Amino acid sequence: MLDEMRRQQGQQGQGGQPGEQGQSGEGGGDPEGRAGDALGRAEQAMREAEGALGRGDGQGALDAEGRALQAMRQGAQAMAEAQRGNQRGPGPGGPGEDAAQRTDPLGRPLRSQEYGDDNTVKVPDEVDAQRARRVLEELRRRLEQPERPQIELDYLERLLRGL
Repeated sequence: MLDEMRRQQGQQGQGGQPGEQGQSGEGGGDPEGRAGDALGRAEQAMREAEGALGRGDGQGALDAEGRALQAMRQGAQAMAEAQRGNQRGPGPGGPGEDAAQRTDPLGRPLRSQEYGDDNTVKVPDEVDAQRARRVLEELRRRLEQPERPQIELDYLERLLRGL
């Protein structure tokens, strides 16, 4: 992931090495730059932890691992911010932005603090309700047929119990 960030920064003409900004996480104004810096710090901290483990310094390794985790959190947060910025396009995102189009870095819809803007919930219409009723009736009908194999009857019973 770090190499990919460095490649993208190189293509955009943003030279410099991640981690040159120090521990503050202030890697410039753009989120991609901050993400690269944070991931660079995480990489360095993981190398320090590896060295500490090699020396038998357990506490030093724990401290370095803690710094690595913190830097990875900062990098993930900056990447999420960059992703939101990329989805908004060249202009600033505003209140008119469609909430259903906002996603996290893994493509999952973001949860909003506001209520009622979650367009992912579908209320079943009459056709869906009828279809569900027919399926339920068919399950019950099959469960009442004793000539069916016992394993199938057990399965149908579990299905109906779970509803």
